[in-house]
Amino acid sequence: MLATTTLALAALLCGGPSAGDSFALRATRVHVGDGTVLENAIVLVKDGKIVDVGQGVAFDKDVPLIEHDGDLSAGLVALRDYAGIGAEGADSTRAVMDAADLRYAFDSDHPDMARLAESGITTVVLAPGSGSNVVAGMPVVVKPTVRVLRAKGSLHVDLSASGTSFNRYPSSYAGVLEVLEERFAAGEGAFGELKAGRMTVMLEAESRAETSRALDFASRHKLRGYLVDSQRAGELAAKVKASGLGVAVGPFAIGGDRKEVESAVSLAKAGVPIGFALDTPTNAPAMLRLSAATAMRAGLDRDAAFKALTSGAAALAGVGDKVGAVRAGMEADLVLWTGDPVDPTSRAVAVYIDGDLVHEAPETDEEDED
Repeated sequence: MLATTTLALAALLCGGPSAGDSFALRATRVHVGDGTVLENAIVLVKDGKIVDVGQGVAFDKDVPLIEHDGDLSAGLVALRDYAGIGAEGADSTRAVMDAADLRYAFDSDHPDMARLAESGITTVVLAPGSGSNVVAGMPVVVKPTVRVLRAKGSLHVDLSASGTSFNRYPSSYAGVLEVLEERFAAGEGAFGELKAGRMTVMLEAESRAETSRALDFASRHKLRGYLVDSQRAGELAAKVKASGLGVAVGPFAIGGDRKEVESAVSLAKAGVPIGFALDTPTNAPAMLRLSAATAMRAGLDRDAAFKALTSGAAALAGVGDKVGAVRAGMEADLVLWTGDPVDPTSRAVAVYIDGDLVHEAPETDEEDED
């Protein structure tokens, strides 16, 4: 039977509940975020936050009820993206740009943001582009089309070959390490925040050797955060686990290197927190769930894949106390799906951010089928 969504009359008249309203969503299946799926459950929202979740949630009769014949989950989280940033995210003139704040490159009205929301992606880590920087700036966590969620909370550090430059210092890995060690020793600005544990790191490393050196560096400075672009991190799964870092895996292109996918599976099986990178506009927003589906085909557990799309990724992004799960006290970033959220054939029919309806799919001419 095809999924259908019936909005309460009050919601229809005002174009959908607003963040200042109370409303309830009842779905056939509610994916809480820890692997639990509640059948025919209700999510009660007030002032943009979830206040109750369960099968017997009580609410006043004047609260609009939205009935959904399908699945409900928290919004998806992308651990690295470039949506709407353009040239604002790259500057190769300086090796260290620790004060560069990506918050000022966030354009909530950019069309890429709307496309993310339409795909059920409600939290995105916008990252600086690779520009031969040892430190490219401070990523920012945003809610597409809406607002900044977390700024100045992490620092992008590049320990791959792309952090070097042939025409300015540092031009070698030894030089990169020297630059970083000097900055950590001085303990100023963002480096002081990292040193004190008040900021996390987005640590770029590509090859197995780069990843190993990056893990040594992170352990030496007791850094928290996650690796990006480390295609072979799974071959060092035990070392990654011991470091306490997570890994942003993917995106996995169709016909891409299977060893990268197997690496992600190995990390998850070793207990390493993972999430998925997306990298729009190079990739379409659908690539986030396609990457999860690709990993599942390679052996990733379904619940592990769903966690990597939601609560696990939110925790790595430093916002796990706000988004990524459907439970009381969390911000009401919710998606109504036609089926299981990890099934790439499912589609988002309604998306809420902070309790506001930011996307509603147009009705189709298809009739319900048994």
